[in-house]
This record gives sequence, structure tokens and C-alpha cells, in this order.
Amino acid sequence: MRALAIFVVCIGVVCIGTLAPVKATTLRQLSLDEMAERSTSIIRARVLSARAIQRGGDIYTVYRVAAVASSGVGASTTAAISCVP
Repeated sequence: MRALAIFVVCIGVVCIGTLAPVKATTLRQLSLDEMAERSTSIIRARVLSARAIQRGGDIYTVYRVAAVASSGVGASTTAAISCVP
């Protein structure tokens, strides 16, 4: 009887696990030369401010930057805000 109860609990856990959304990301480590080669634009920027925020269970660092120099397609010299987990 105990084995049946454990079996039922295991099946329940597997069923619940298959219903949960799954998120995944594959990253490839690139050298600095490879990143520069594959970039559409390169921007040299100065950090104006940095702060931490929490969204749900994730903590992000929010950077406000101003471009000092830029090159490439679509490069801009305006200020930007970026969130990094």
C-alpha cells in the first residue's frame, strides 16, 4: 500500500511538471573579435546611473548610459536605459 501511495505521488509530480512552462536559452561564448565582427553597431558609452529593481522573483540592474562615440548601422548617440538580470 505504501509503494502505491509513493507511485501515485511520483506520477502527480511528473504530471504537474509537464504542465509548467519551460524557459531556456542557449548562449555561445564569443571572443571580443567575434563579437565585434558580428555586431551591427558598436557604441562607446558612459554610465550615468545604476540601480537595482525587483520584478517578481528576479532582480535587475538598470543602467542609464549616454553614448560617447558610435559606429555602424543604426548607431545612435542618445541616452539609453538597459536592464540586466
